Amino acid sequence: MELAAAFDRARSRGRDVERHLSEEGPAERVGGRFGDQPRLSGRADILEAQSTVDRDRRVAGRACVEEARNASVRNRKVHRPFDAGALKETSGVEPVGGPAIVSDEESRQAAEWFASLKPRAWTKVTEAAMVPATFVGQGRMRFLQPGGAMEPVGSRIITVPEDQPRARSRDPHSGFIAYVPPGSIAKGKALVETGGGSRTIACGICHGDTLQGLGNVPRLAGVHPIYIARQLYLFKDGTRNGVDAQLMKKPVARLTDDDILNVSAYLASIQK
Repeated sequence: MELAAAFDRARSRGRDVERHLSEEGPAERVGGRFGDQPRLSGRADILEAQSTVDRDRRVAGRACVEEARNASVRNRKVHRPFDAGALKETSGVEPVGGPAIVSDEESRQAAEWFASLKPRAWTKVTEAAMVPATFVGQGRMRFLQPGGAMEPVGSRIITVPEDQPRARSRDPHSGFIAYVPPGSIAKGKALVETGGGSRTIACGICHGDTLQGLGNVPRLAGVHPIYIARQLYLFKDGTRNGVDAQLMKKPVARLTDDDILNVSAYLASIQK
């Protein structure tokens, strides 16, 4: 129950979680590098309110470590995330301005933009019995405790920045390392590819042989392990309860906490 308890604690923090937009300075160093993104009519103030580094990370589709990646996500998955109760916001942090301020046409333009982006490796999944001791700091990110102490990974996914100063300033070119328990990737691979007997079904049946997604069904390959685990728990407890979510009810019903961790570790380790 260790992983599930961690998600419960994170959810309960709600609006008390510290939110961090980029510091000034690095924005000038990184600059805007992602071409002509859609200019939402009457919404330029929302984008311009963020620093260049913070905006570039989102425009690149990589997002922040606590958020979902948008690069190459199929149009409809970006276009309809909050439709008809499909997703309840449980973190206490609402989308910028709320979903109601974006028209269908603006949403479509943004969806097409993100779907056109090429995904890049952003999180390196590493198996380890011992991991650096960490604390949760700004932007809901984990940082290394001073002194270099180590601790058992247990039944957890521990994500830390490759470069802490660059992560603090939201540098979109500096990624993360996700530590997972030894053996979790192989166990997850077996579940994903075979369904583990009667425990679930093979993911490729709906998500495609390469797990890149099919039609309205999203990609799984290379998605951050904590994001995947969170979605599986939300499907399982009914928080995600829209039309498309019904397809996930049976696949997640019998998954244990360890199963969810292992599946998440394997899927995140696929870099294609």
